[in-house]
Amino acid sequence: MTERTIGQLAHDAGVGIETIRYYQRIGLIAKPQRAFNGWRRYPERTLQLLHYLRQGRQLGFTLRELGDLFSQSDIGAPRFCMAFRAAIEAKVAELDSELERLQAHRAQLREFAKSCRQREQSGRCPMLNRLACSGEPPIQRGTDIDGDA
Repeated sequence: MTERTIGQLAHDAGVGIETIRYYQRIGLIAKPQRAFNGWRRYPERTLQLLHYLRQGRQLGFTLRELGDLFSQSDIGAPRFCMAFRAAIEAKVAELDSELERLQAHRAQLREFAKSCRQREQSGRCPMLNRLACSGEPPIQRGTDIDGDA
Protein backbone atom coordinates (compact mmCIF):
# COMPACT_ATOMS: atom_id res chain seq x y z
CA MET A 1 0.00 0.00 0.00
CA THR A 2 1.40 3.37 -1.07
CA GLU A 3 1.43 6.18 1.44
CA ARG A 4 2.13 9.78 0.52
CA THR A 5 3.14 13.00 2.18
CA ILE A 6 0.68 15.84 1.83
CA GLY A 7 2.76 17.33 -0.99
CA GLN A 8 2.83 14.05 -2.91
CA LEU A 9 -0.89 13.57 -2.27
CA ALA A 10 -1.70 17.05 -3.54
CA HIS A 11 0.36 16.49 -6.68
CA ASP A 12 -1.09 13.06 -7.41
CA ALA A 13 -4.68 14.26 -6.79
CA GLY A 14 -4.25 17.46 -8.81
CA VAL A 15 -5.27 19.70 -5.91
CA GLY A 16 -3.44 22.16 -3.69
CA ILE A 17 -2.08 21.38 -0.25
CA GLU A 18 -4.43 24.01 1.21
CA THR A 19 -7.36 22.20 -0.43
CA ILE A 20 -6.40 19.03 1.43
CA ARG A 21 -6.06 20.92 4.69
CA TYR A 22 -9.45 22.57 4.10
CA TYR A 23 -11.07 19.18 3.43
CA GLN A 24 -9.56 17.96 6.71
CA ARG A 25 -10.91 20.96 8.63
CA ILE A 26 -14.45 20.40 7.34
CA GLY A 27 -14.27 16.65 7.90
CA LEU A 28 -14.29 15.36 4.32
CA ILE A 29 -10.99 13.56 4.73
CA ALA A 30 -9.30 12.26 7.85
CA LYS A 31 -6.03 13.63 9.15
CA PRO A 32 -3.68 10.66 9.57
CA GLN A 33 -1.51 10.14 12.62
CA ARG A 34 2.05 11.39 12.48
CA ALA A 35 4.77 8.86 11.71
CA PHE A 36 7.88 8.50 13.92
CA ASN A 37 9.59 11.26 11.88
CA GLY A 38 6.69 13.66 12.53
CA TRP A 39 5.28 13.53 9.01
CA ARG A 40 1.76 12.57 8.20
CA ARG A 41 1.47 9.81 5.61
CA TYR A 42 -1.77 9.58 3.65
CA PRO A 43 -3.08 6.18 2.53
CA GLU A 44 -4.15 5.30 -1.02
CA ARG A 45 -7.80 5.60 0.06
CA THR A 46 -7.31 9.34 0.65
CA LEU A 47 -6.08 9.77 -2.92
CA GLN A 48 -9.15 7.91 -4.19
CA LEU A 49 -11.40 10.08 -2.06
CA LEU A 50 -9.77 13.24 -3.42
CA HIS A 51 -10.36 11.98 -6.97
CA TYR A 52 -14.03 11.34 -6.13
CA LEU A 53 -14.36 14.80 -4.59
CA ARG A 54 -12.77 16.46 -7.61
CA GLN A 55 -14.97 14.56 -10.06
CA GLY A 56 -18.06 15.25 -7.97
CA ARG A 57 -17.30 18.97 -7.96
CA GLN A 58 -16.87 18.90 -11.75
CA LEU A 59 -20.30 17.26 -11.99
CA GLY A 60 -21.81 20.17 -10.06
CA PHE A 61 -22.11 18.70 -6.58
CA THR A 62 -21.33 20.92 -3.61
CA LEU A 63 -18.85 19.84 -0.96
CA ARG A 64 -21.74 19.52 1.47
CA GLU A 65 -23.63 17.21 -0.89
CA LEU A 66 -20.52 15.10 -1.41
CA GLY A 67 -19.81 15.01 2.31
CA ASP A 68 -23.35 13.85 3.00
CA LEU A 69 -22.97 11.11 0.40
CA PHE A 70 -19.59 9.95 1.69
CA SER A 71 -20.80 9.84 5.28
CA GLN A 72 -23.66 7.45 4.44
CA SER A 73 -21.50 4.39 3.74
CA ASP A 74 -18.25 3.22 2.20
CA ILE A 75 -17.65 4.42 -1.33
CA GLY A 76 -18.44 1.59 -3.71
CA ALA A 77 -20.75 -0.24 -1.31
CA PRO A 78 -24.25 -1.01 -2.69
CA ARG A 79 -25.85 1.46 -0.28
CA PHE A 80 -23.47 4.20 -1.41
CA CYS A 81 -24.14 3.46 -5.07
CA MET A 82 -27.92 3.71 -4.52
CA ALA A 83 -27.54 7.01 -2.67
CA PHE A 84 -25.19 8.34 -5.34
CA ARG A 85 -27.59 7.37 -8.12
CA ALA A 86 -30.42 9.19 -6.31
CA ALA A 87 -28.19 12.27 -5.91
CA ILE A 88 -27.31 12.17 -9.60
CA GLU A 89 -30.97 11.92 -10.59
CA ALA A 90 -31.79 14.88 -8.34
CA LYS A 91 -28.92 16.87 -9.88
CA VAL A 92 -30.21 16.07 -13.39
CA ALA A 93 -33.70 17.30 -12.42
CA GLU A 94 -32.15 20.47 -10.99
CA LEU A 95 -30.21 21.03 -14.22
CA ASP A 96 -33.32 20.39 -16.33
CA SER A 97 -35.19 23.04 -14.36
CA GLU A 98 -32.31 25.49 -14.75
CA LEU A 99 -32.13 24.78 -18.48
CA GLU A 100 -35.84 25.54 -18.86
CA ARG A 101 -35.39 28.82 -16.99
CA LEU A 102 -32.38 29.78 -19.12
CA GLN A 103 -34.14 28.86 -22.38
CA ALA A 104 -37.12 31.03 -21.43
CA HIS A 105 -34.73 33.85 -20.55
CA ARG A 106 -32.93 33.45 -23.90
CA ALA A 107 -36.24 33.50 -25.79
CA GLN A 108 -37.25 36.72 -24.04
CA LEU A 109 -33.92 38.35 -24.86
CA ARG A 110 -34.25 37.28 -28.49
CA GLU A 111 -37.69 38.89 -28.62
CA PHE A 112 -36.27 42.09 -27.19
CA ALA A 113 -33.48 42.07 -29.78
CA LYS A 114 -36.01 41.40 -32.56
CA SER A 115 -38.19 44.29 -31.44
CA CYS A 116 -35.14 46.58 -31.42
CA ARG A 117 -34.51 45.72 -35.06
CA GLN A 118 -38.11 46.64 -35.89
CA ARG A 119 -37.99 50.19 -34.52
CA GLU A 120 -41.33 51.79 -33.88
CA GLN A 121 -41.99 55.17 -35.45
CA SER A 122 -42.38 56.77 -32.07
CA GLY A 123 -38.65 57.16 -31.82
CA ARG A 124 -38.72 55.51 -28.43
CA CYS A 125 -36.77 52.30 -27.96
CA PRO A 126 -39.21 49.40 -28.43
CA MET A 127 -37.44 47.43 -25.74
CA LEU A 128 -38.13 50.19 -23.23
CA ASN A 129 -41.76 50.22 -24.39
CA ARG A 130 -42.01 46.49 -23.73
CA LEU A 131 -40.41 46.85 -20.31
CA ALA A 132 -42.71 49.75 -19.46
CA CYS A 133 -45.73 47.65 -20.42
CA SER A 134 -44.57 44.75 -18.27
CA GLY A 135 -45.87 46.46 -15.14
CA GLU A 136 -42.39 46.98 -13.70
CA PRO A 137 -41.48 50.63 -13.11
CA PRO A 138 -38.53 51.73 -15.23
CA ILE A 139 -35.28 52.41 -13.43
CA GLN A 140 -34.54 56.10 -13.44
CA ARG A 141 -31.07 57.32 -14.16
CA GLY A 142 -29.16 58.15 -10.99
CA THR A 143 -30.89 55.57 -8.82
CA ASP A 144 -29.71 52.18 -7.74
CA ILE A 145 -31.70 48.99 -8.12
CA ASP A 146 -33.68 49.60 -4.94
CA GLY A 147 -34.75 53.03 -6.13
CA ASP A 148 -32.62 54.96 -3.66
CA ALA A 149 -30.84 58.01 -5.04
